[in-house]
Formats: sequence, C-alpha cells, structure tokens
Amino acid sequence: MNGILVMSRDLKLLVTSNALRNFGYGMMEVLFVLYLTDIGFDAIRVGAFIAATLIGSALLNLTVGVFADRLGRRRLMALMTMIMILAGMVIIFSKNFIVILLAALSGALNFTAISTGAFVGLDQATMPQLSPMESRNRIFGVYNTAALLARMGGALASSVPKLLEGTAEITLVGGYRLTLGIFVVVGVISLACVGSLSSAIEVDRKKTGSSRKLFSLVRSRRTVMKISALFGVDAFTSGLVANSLIVLFFNQRFGVGAEVMGPVYSLARLLQAFSYQIAVRLADRIGLLKTMVFTHLPSQFLLMALPFAPSLSVGIGILLLRQGLAHMDLPTRQAYITTIVDPEERTAAAGITNLTRNLTQSISPTITGFAYQALVYTVPFLFAGMIGVLYDLGMYLSFRRVVPIGEETRLSDGRL
Repeated sequence: MNGILVMSRDLKLLVTSNALRNFGYGMMEVLFVLYLTDIGFDAIRVGAFIAATLIGSALLNLTVGVFADRLGRRRLMALMTMIMILAGMVIIFSKNFIVILLAALSGALNFTAISTGAFVGLDQATMPQLSPMESRNRIFGVYNTAALLARMGGALASSVPKLLEGTAEITLVGGYRLTLGIFVVVGVISLACVGSLSSAIEVDRKKTGSSRKLFSLVRSRRTVMKISALFGVDAFTSGLVANSLIVLFFNQRFGVGAEVMGPVYSLARLLQAFSYQIAVRLADRIGLLKTMVFTHLPSQFLLMALPFAPSLSVGIGILLLRQGLAHMDLPTRQAYITTIVDPEERTAAAGITNLTRNLTQSISPTITGFAYQALVYTVPFLFAGMIGVLYDLGMYLSFRRVVPIGEETRLSDGRL
C-alpha cells in the first residue's frame, strides 16, 4: 500500500507546510553564505551566522519539548512560522552583523539540516498518532521525500540571481535579495496550511497532565538520553560539513557559485528523495536500526575523500554519491525515535533529541569557518568522517536489542 493513499487531511497539511518551508530553506542553503560573503562578511563571521541558526533552533526545540503539548501544537507551529517570515525579511533588508545574528538566533532559519528543526520535532511527534501502524515507515518516507523534492526546487531557484544579474540594472546582490523574497512568500503560504490543521494533531492532555516532569518524560527517560547523546555526536560532525559550508568550500576551492552549486544540490536532493524510498522499504525488511546504520556508514568514507578531489567534476561526483547515501537514515531515524518511547512522550523525545542535535551542531560551523579562513580545507572533512564512523558503530552496538513498537510483530511473522 502506498503511504500517500492512507494520509489524512491533517497529514497532508503537515507534509505540504513542511515542503513549503523546505523550498525556502533549499534557497537559503545555497544563497545564504554566498549572499553574506558578497555583502562583506568573512568566512569566520559566516560560520558564526550558521552556528547562530543552530543555537536558535536548539532554543526553539527546547520550547517545543517543554511547552508544545501544554500550549498546543497548532498554536506553537503558527508562532514559529511567523518568526520564520520575520527572520527572512531581516536577512533581505539588513546588512548589520548584530541584526542578522539576532535573526539567525530566532530559531526559524535552521536550513543547515532537513531533520533537526523545531518544526520537524513537532511534525514527527504528531505523525505517528495520525498514521496507521502498517503505513508508519512509508508515511515518514513520503514526508521526507516531499521535503527533499521541495529543497531541490529551492536549490534550483538559487541560480536565479545569476540569471537576473545585469537584467534591468539588477546587481548580483539585488538578485539575491529578490530571490530570497520567495522565502518570505512560502512562509506566508505555510502559515495558511498550519492554520488549517484540526485539533486531531493535539496530544491527549489527560496523558500529559501538569504533574509530568521536565520534557514530559517518565519511563523513556534513560532511552532518550542515551540516543540523544549519540545523535549529538552525529550532529557535531554534520555541523563541521554543513551543506552551506560545503557550498563555501566549492566556492573557495574551485571558484564556483550558485549557478553551479544550485543545480548540483538539486540533483543531490533528487538522489536523496530516491534513497528515502529505498530506505523505508529496506526498513520494512531488515528493521529500522540496521537500515539507519548500514546505509550511513559508507557515506563517511566518501566524506573523507571529498577534499582530496583533484577537479571540480570529481568533487561533484563524490558529493552526489555521498548525499545519496548520507541521509537514508533520516526517515528511519525519525520513525525509530517515535516508536521506542510511549506515545504520550513522543513530543518530548523528539524535542530532546533535536535539541541535543542543534546544540552540538552549533559548535562546529565556527570551527570550520576558522579552518577555511586559514585555507585548511581537509581537516573538517576528515574529522567529521572519522567521528561519524564511531557514531554509526556506537549506535548499532547500543540499540541492537531495542525493538520499535510494531516491528516485533513483523519479526514474529518472519517479515524482518
């Protein structure tokens, strides 16, 4: 059965609003560092901006984990979307370092990763209660595939400024600003989708009463803290080689801009979308954890090879192969974390794991910024790859005996 056929109206709205945001993030992912560089910021400050987006996202994830089920998921989603719109306007109209830094700290500009924003935390906590158990993995696959395809469109749109340059006396920076205006527009449409969600997305308040402790975790606390620590290690390595920083690497190493990297990342997103569909089907056969680890591990070696690429074409080839493998664990990871905890603890679990990822990921972009400023390009890639290998092995050894809800049934039926 195709996951899309069993999706309720609320699920479709969640998928659509997430896809719209990711279209905007796809543009930001390519244009943000190039735009900031062109208006005069050096690699260290660009790294600081990216770190700020992750710190802000961490704070927003903290808010989600503590308050979402008390204040209401719809209300919080709408508030975060409005912050996203405002932050986008600040990026377009301001050249002031502090003002842009504050916009980055808002938490709504986490375009560096598709999987750790506060929006995603809320969505992944909500989707299992709206999804039939037998369609759970496929629905997570549809959700992430739609986001990736939208990011692909956004990455393609990032090549528009170069096309606009010289047209009607539009400068490259002016083209950047006009294109980034689309980010604000998709934010407004996403807000309309969030406003149309029903009360079915809210958690049962009887199960999350005010007596619950921080993050509403009771029985799952130990499991969530353990997996959060591992996810934090993975996120630290991701921050060292965030996509925006890879764009900057190609810009400084090979002299290419958005006109090349936009289409490259569009193709990369297409490969990722295809890999998601393979991942969710593989998870139905061998299990979520094995799919997460065994597809993620090879990408670490490709990452370590990237800075040694002798030419632009070889570098792009390695990047595309790596992107096709590196994110196959995303839909399975989201499904895994929400099915190894009690249903009423899903929002808290998603909030904590995403908070941990954001906090650790926020440290590393500045480190890469210093490395790039010193023209030492290989260190972040090698460091990230080696730590990533240890993360994958640690993940498998730590959780190989933890079976998600619903997976044990397929195991007993011989389907895993």
